[in-house]
Amino acid sequence: MNAGTMDFAYLRSEGIRHLEEMNGQVWTDFNTHEPGITILDQSRYAIADLGNRERCAMPDRLAGTGCGSYARLYTPAMILPNAAVNLADLSKMAIRVPGEKNA
Repeated sequence: MNAGTMDFAYLRSEGIRHLEEMNGQVWTDFNTHEPGITILDQSRYAIADLGNRERCAMPDRLAGTGCGSYARLYTPAMILPNAAVNLADLSKMAIRVPGEKNA
Protein backbone atom coordinates (compact mmCIF):
# COMPACT_ATOMS: atom_id res chain seq x y z
CA MET A 1 0.00 0.00 0.00
CA ASN A 2 1.24 3.47 -0.71
CA ALA A 3 1.31 6.54 1.53
CA GLY A 4 -2.07 7.63 0.11
CA THR A 5 -3.75 4.73 1.86
CA MET A 6 -3.07 6.40 5.19
CA ASP A 7 -4.18 9.89 4.19
CA PHE A 8 -7.85 10.26 5.20
CA ALA A 9 -8.40 13.37 3.09
CA TYR A 10 -7.01 11.66 -0.01
CA LEU A 11 -9.12 8.55 0.58
CA ARG A 12 -12.25 10.67 1.07
CA SER A 13 -11.69 12.70 -2.10
CA GLU A 14 -11.03 9.55 -4.12
CA GLY A 15 -14.09 7.81 -2.66
CA ILE A 16 -16.36 10.75 -3.42
CA ARG A 17 -14.89 11.03 -6.91
CA HIS A 18 -15.79 7.39 -7.56
CA LEU A 19 -19.27 7.88 -6.08
CA GLU A 20 -19.85 10.89 -8.33
CA GLU A 21 -18.78 8.89 -11.39
CA MET A 22 -21.12 6.02 -10.52
CA ASN A 23 -24.11 7.90 -9.09
CA GLY A 24 -23.62 11.60 -9.81
CA GLN A 25 -27.01 12.01 -11.50
CA VAL A 26 -29.00 10.28 -8.74
CA TRP A 27 -27.04 10.87 -5.55
CA THR A 28 -25.92 14.44 -4.99
CA ASP A 29 -25.66 14.70 -1.18
CA PHE A 30 -22.07 13.89 -0.23
CA ASN A 31 -22.15 15.42 3.28
CA THR A 32 -21.14 13.58 6.45
CA HIS A 33 -24.74 12.98 7.59
CA GLU A 34 -25.45 10.84 4.52
CA PRO A 35 -25.39 7.07 5.34
CA GLY A 36 -23.39 6.33 2.19
CA ILE A 37 -20.69 8.74 3.30
CA THR A 38 -20.68 7.09 6.73
CA ILE A 39 -19.98 3.78 5.00
CA LEU A 40 -17.25 5.48 2.95
CA ASP A 41 -15.71 6.82 6.18
CA GLN A 42 -15.76 3.34 7.74
CA SER A 43 -14.14 1.93 4.62
CA ARG A 44 -11.38 4.53 4.57
CA TYR A 45 -10.72 3.89 8.26
CA ALA A 46 -10.34 0.17 7.49
CA ILE A 47 -8.03 0.89 4.54
CA ALA A 48 -5.89 3.25 6.64
CA ASP A 49 -5.80 0.67 9.44
CA LEU A 50 -4.61 -2.03 7.04
CA GLY A 51 -2.00 0.38 5.65
CA ASN A 52 -0.69 1.02 9.16
CA ARG A 53 -0.62 -2.68 9.99
CA GLU A 54 1.20 -3.42 6.75
CA ARG A 55 4.08 -1.23 7.88
CA CYS A 56 4.64 -3.45 10.92
CA ALA A 57 7.39 -6.04 10.73
CA MET A 58 6.19 -9.62 10.24
CA PRO A 59 7.48 -10.85 13.65
CA ASP A 60 5.49 -8.07 15.36
CA ARG A 61 2.36 -9.01 13.43
CA LEU A 62 2.70 -12.70 14.24
CA ALA A 63 3.53 -12.14 17.91
CA GLY A 64 0.62 -9.77 18.34
CA THR A 65 2.80 -7.20 20.09
CA GLY A 66 2.05 -4.50 17.51
CA CYS A 67 4.26 -1.72 16.31
CA GLY A 68 4.09 2.05 16.35
CA SER A 69 0.74 3.27 17.64
CA TYR A 70 -0.54 -0.33 17.90
CA ALA A 71 1.98 -1.12 20.65
CA ARG A 72 0.04 1.11 23.05
CA LEU A 73 -3.32 -0.58 22.48
CA TYR A 74 -4.77 -3.19 24.81
CA THR A 75 -4.78 -6.70 23.43
CA PRO A 76 -8.09 -8.57 23.01
CA ALA A 77 -7.11 -10.88 25.88
CA MET A 78 -6.74 -7.85 28.16
CA ILE A 79 -10.12 -6.28 27.38
CA LEU A 80 -12.32 -9.29 26.65
CA PRO A 81 -12.71 -11.50 29.73
CA ASN A 82 -13.34 -15.15 29.07
CA ALA A 83 -15.05 -15.88 32.41
CA ALA A 84 -18.81 -15.72 32.43
CA VAL A 85 -20.65 -14.20 35.39
CA ASN A 86 -22.88 -16.78 37.03
CA LEU A 87 -25.50 -16.76 39.79
CA ALA A 88 -22.93 -17.50 42.53
CA ASP A 89 -20.88 -14.46 41.46
CA LEU A 90 -23.94 -12.22 41.65
CA SER A 91 -24.82 -13.64 45.06
CA LYS A 92 -21.31 -12.89 46.36
CA MET A 93 -21.64 -9.31 45.14
CA ALA A 94 -25.03 -8.91 46.86
CA ILE A 95 -23.67 -10.23 50.18
CA ARG A 96 -21.17 -7.35 50.23
CA VAL A 97 -24.06 -4.87 50.46
CA PRO A 98 -24.39 -3.64 54.08
CA GLY A 99 -27.39 -5.24 55.78
CA GLU A 100 -27.57 -8.24 53.38
CA LYS A 101 -26.88 -11.72 54.78
CA ASN A 102 -27.92 -13.93 51.90
CA ALA A 103 -29.09 -13.38 48.37
